[in-house]
Amino acid sequence: MLDALSWNDSLHIPRDLIVLIRERLSGSHPEYQKSIAAYEKRQNALSIGAQLKAQGITPSFRRIAELLEVAPSTVKRLFPDRGEFEKRVERESKWLTKRRTPPAGRVSYQAYSQASRAFAKNSARPLREK
Repeated sequence: MLDALSWNDSLHIPRDLIVLIRERLSGSHPEYQKSIAAYEKRQNALSIGAQLKAQGITPSFRRIAELLEVAPSTVKRLFPDRGEFEKRVERESKWLTKRRTPPAGRVSYQAYSQASRAFAKNSARPLREK
């Protein structure tokens, strides 16, 4: 069909053909988009955990999930090894306390705005450790 379009110098590709090609090649939810979304969630969770740790609050999966507005099991699934999570949060929180600013490009705008909204909402009530 593409040969016919090219042969007639009519390069308008119908929407149906685009959908068919996409479905045949990768499906409606490509694997790389899923992996990018998981990576961003993981980085956001690490950044929020480091910010909490830098403020003197012990980060927990439940607290991070509340700030990211996801279920705690989602955060736990992102970090199957709790020791690795704690080590990375500790390293990033040391970096934050030393420099007092987040590293450029490391904290996404979405994570920052979600954390800011959650902190503003919870600032009236004292934070409790769970």
